[in-house]
Amino acid sequence: MSETNEKAARLIKYVSPETSWEAAEKLAPILVNNNNQEPWYKSRVTWGAIASVLTGVGTLTTMVVNRDFSPDTAYIALGSIGGGVLTLYGRWMARTPLGLGQ
Repeated sequence: MSETNEKAARLIKYVSPETSWEAAEKLAPILVNNNNQEPWYKSRVTWGAIASVLTGVGTLTTMVVNRDFSPDTAYIALGSIGGGVLTLYGRWMARTPLGLGQ
C-alpha cells in the first residue's frame, strides 16, 4: 500500500473507528482519487492532456517540416494544445472534485 493510501486508511479509521482495517484499506484508494490526491503520473486526465498537447505539437511540427501550411489544420492543432494545457492546469490546481466545491 502506498504512503498516500495508508494515510487515507488511517484517516478513515480515525473518522470511523468501527470500520475494520481491511475495509479502510479498500476504501483508501477511492478517498484518494475523490480528493485529487493521487500523484500526477497516476492521473488518467493528466496523461490524456499530455497526449493532446503532444499531438498538437506533432501536427504543427509536421506542417513546418513539410512546408504544407493549412490554416484549418493549424487551428485544430492549436486548439488541441490549448485544450491540453487548460486541462493540465485545471487538474493540477483542483483541490476538490467537480460538484463538491463550495
